[in-house]
Amino acid sequence: MQTPVAIYWGGLDWLATPTDVQNLIPKLRYLFDNRYLEDFNHLDFIWGLRAAPEAYRPILDDIRNDFREGGEL
Repeated sequence: MQTPVAIYWGGLDWLATPTDVQNLIPKLRYLFDNRYLEDFNHLDFIWGLRAAPEAYRPILDDIRNDFREGGEL
């Protein structure tokens, strides 16, 4: 895959376990952001009260920065 990738993953995730994610990371050739949220599980990224400040805002910041720079991430 030749697309820039950012991953956000949680230490308590039962669907994408930390072991699975750690096995995936070396295979992501264009990884530009790797955010480990220690006490997030799979549903915290959707319904968690901290999802906006800890996951959504950094994603939006990456998008805004990409637009400002006028290029690819």
